[in-house]
Amino acid sequence: MKKLDRWILYIAYWKQYLIEAQKSKEFSKKLNLPIYLATKSENLSFAKELWFENIIIYDFKFSTYNWKSEMYEITPFKETLFLDTDTFILGNEDEIAWAFDKLKYNDLLICIADDYRILSFPWSEDIEPLLKKMNNTNMVAFNSWVIFFKKCTKNKILFKKWQENLNLFYKIKNHDQLFLSIAFEQLNYNPYILPPNYNFRFLTLRKLWNIVIWHNRVILNKISTLKTIHEFKFKSDHF
Repeated sequence: MKKLDRWILYIAYWKQYLIEAQKSKEFSKKLNLPIYLATKSENLSFAKELWFENIIIYDFKFSTYNWKSEMYEITPFKETLFLDTDTFILGNEDEIAWAFDKLKYNDLLICIADDYRILSFPWSEDIEPLLKKMNNTNMVAFNSWVIFFKKCTKNKILFKKWQENLNLFYKIKNHDQLFLSIAFEQLNYNPYILPPNYNFRFLTLRKLWNIVIWHNRVILNKISTLKTIHEFKFKSDHF
């Protein structure tokens, strides 16, 4: 797959998340891939101030965190790496290319969530009747903060099902990954499971090892460049 067929996508709702995306972008630039920010029209001037050259103004159907469910419709590229605004890439080009290359044989790559079991999610008790109806209260929970995916019919159906779930359970629709996890189960969709260092969560893993993508808002707000990450002191009070 040519590099021109791959890109990185951020989706930001509030201004504070645009600022996060700008910090995260500094880590992503070394991959020499197109970096795009999708946001609402009222954020356009602020996004330009943050030096985002590639900005997609999109008329979103959902709000806040649930915008992520629309990433498939936003991307025009064959292969996309979606990064949440509080993630940052520490890995090199080869490590990211390795994941992209997995899309030759898989349609979507994702990590398992910290809670790993869907009933561990907040508010999941509100949809327990649905889970029992599906005869699977032990289904796996996935983390939607880092997703590699390609354009294909299977993913189009998956993201549509994700949105259908959000519409159905609108009262608790701010928990986006809960309903993505259910969509996987409903469709018997088995994604490729990335190793946890591709969506590193310190509070879960408690170990620093070859981190490729770090997912931590506290850390990201303490650092801003590749230079400072090497100077950063990893102390327990940072977590």
